[in-house]
Amino acid sequence: MRESQVSFIRQMGFATEDADEQFYSALMLQPRIVAASVALGIATQSPLLFFGLSAVLLWSGLVPTCNPFDAFYNRAVARPRGFPPLPPSRAPRRFAMSMAGTVALTIGIALSTGAVTTAWFFEGLFAVAAVQVVFADVCGAANLFNLVRRRLSSATPQSGRLVRHG
Repeated sequence: MRESQVSFIRQMGFATEDADEQFYSALMLQPRIVAASVALGIATQSPLLFFGLSAVLLWSGLVPTCNPFDAFYNRAVARPRGFPPLPPSRAPRRFAMSMAGTVALTIGIALSTGAVTTAWFFEGLFAVAAVQVVFADVCGAANLFNLVRRRLSSATPQSGRLVRHG
């Protein structure tokens, strides 16, 4: 497995001791579907497509045990092939899904209200993020979550103020 794939699995909040190509491929199903949906949405400029994508992504982030992408993978791919099912998403992945859902919602609203420049800006942002995940194994939103978590955990309260360690 490539180092970028191992890094991606870690970004999503999973341990990599038992990780393999199959687990990486399972995690990549959702970003690939989202990237294709984003490309279709940009091509059609359909607010309904972005509203639908937003609903699915926000639902997946808020209720990780009912993630439709993971359910599809578990039923259509894992079960017939005897692979272990994907576990519920960890916090970095849920955060990334929620951010993506929020961006999709913003695009849907912008397209619905005629705010074309705003829609283009967020479509470009979404497209770059999707390409980065699919082709470079880097999830900016999950990295942001992990960075903030590390920063907050390195600051500890001491006599009413925050003190940074390390």
